[in-house]
Amino acid sequence: MLANAAQHDWEIHQVDVKSAYLNAPLEETVYMYPPKRYLKAGQEGMVCRLLKCLYGLKQARRAWHKEMLSAFDQIGFSKLGVDHSLFVRHSPTEQTVVAVATDDMAIAASSTDAIIRFKSEISQFFDITDLGEIRWFLSFKI
Repeated sequence: MLANAAQHDWEIHQVDVKSAYLNAPLEETVYMYPPKRYLKAGQEGMVCRLLKCLYGLKQARRAWHKEMLSAFDQIGFSKLGVDHSLFVRHSPTEQTVVAVATDDMAIAASSTDAIIRFKSEISQFFDITDLGEIRWFLSFKI
């Protein structure tokens, strides 16, 4: 994606989804012991049913990916068949490609307006941190 963006002189930005796994609802029934001092007197032995994923749950990665796929689908992106971490949206006037690594997203587009539009659309689904023009991605300096 980065090589293609450089070849076409596209803009490349980056966003981070805050607490990504916490956005994903659980399909399975999962219980946990509450944190110490969470329960009041007389509630000893009670457990909490999780409604959303927590970091460390085996289901968290899959549930987050499913939630993310739904958001991308709703804003008109398609997943590439050869790479399930790349999403594309084409229109007659612009192209946008998003590479996702868990909660980090690199956005390459034929115009700055397309990137701004994507950031606005994805922020309707998730709380994001706009990191501006890409500098580092997956420990690589860009």
